[in-house]
Amino acid sequence: MRFPLTLLLCLLSVPAMADDVIVIQALRFGSWVIPGNNSVYTVTVETNGSYSNSPELAMITPPTEGIYDVGDLPPSSAINSLDVTQNTPLEFSGKSFEMDDLEAISIGTTDSNGRVTVTVGATAKTTGDGGGYPSGNYTGVLDLNFDINF
Repeated sequence: MRFPLTLLLCLLSVPAMADDVIVIQALRFGSWVIPGNNSVYTVTVETNGSYSNSPELAMITPPTEGIYDVGDLPPSSAINSLDVTQNTPLEFSGKSFEMDDLEAISIGTTDSNGRVTVTVGATAKTTGDGGGYPSGNYTGVLDLNFDINF
């Protein structure tokens, strides 16, 4: 039996210090047909836009990396590090996917207005429990944490 799956990560939260986020391109894992979910299957989206998937999955629409314009940061400041963590799993209608291998990259400094573009990639994993996934948009929340020199 095959179960259609649509994954979409459309929400991105960041710490109170940087509440101003403009979604240039949402991180999307694409749309896939999952054959039975009897094993853990993965879709990986890299920060450069490339992607890979478990060979058992049949793609309907391709994934895209997330690109976000983040503001309310200190102007012209060096970004020492940038960490991304999963706040809530990708969920829809009682089913969820976990994410791992989260990666976020940006240029090394904020601009004169305290803005920086961040690119996000990750891996989404099925449960492998044999249960089907309903078709729909699976949404979750990621947190970006900046270590900034100002």
